[in-house]
Amino acid sequence: MTRFFHLITCLLTLIAYPLCAQSDDKSAKVKFRVTRFDLLDKAPPRYEVGTERLALEVPLNFIEGPHTATLREGRFLDFFPGKAEKPEFSLTIAENERTDLLLYFINNGESYTVLKILTPAATLRGGDRYVLNGTNSRLGIKLDKQEPVFLEPGKSGIVRGPGGQEIVSVPVLISSFQDEEWKLASTENWYIDPRSRGYLFAYNSPRTHQLTFHVITERLQ
Repeated sequence: MTRFFHLITCLLTLIAYPLCAQSDDKSAKVKFRVTRFDLLDKAPPRYEVGTERLALEVPLNFIEGPHTATLREGRFLDFFPGKAEKPEFSLTIAENERTDLLLYFINNGESYTVLKILTPAATLRGGDRYVLNGTNSRLGIKLDKQEPVFLEPGKSGIVRGPGGQEIVSVPVLISSFQDEEWKLASTENWYIDPRSRGYLFAYNSPRTHQLTFHVITERLQ
């Protein structure tokens, strides 16, 4: 289990986010939602967030929000443990990250790594799946007859839905590149609802070592 958390922490450091000039607007705000991945199923982490000290609880199996908070110095989102005077950690929020932002908390054994995922409707549409590869192998995900999406360890990508307005069940083949060859890791059906989008965290179960997905679904407005 310790090795698994170490691997997750190392892989997630490979994920890069777009950078842009920071604003000096001291009243700048960010609108965000939260969710988490936690193999230990600990009690939901609770914080006070932003200069307003907004009360926040991070759920496990659904997305909570949206919340709006004021950034310190126009760019820092502070997370305070309870009534503490100093934040436990702070996130730097770029100007292009102030809306359509999902904060994905991932338990790393003792605390949490927080990923910033930009989710504008034009980028992550109804029926799409945002997939994060938390395994140590390259993954290939083939949805029905579409071209496969390949994900390096620690990287993310979007598997596009088939389009249309109907809820459909679509076959999916998932392969893992191991020992210098592609091996079929999973065959399943994904139910695609054009009114919803999904977030999938791929990992190898510490108990069975099999490829497993933690799935969060978000209903579009």
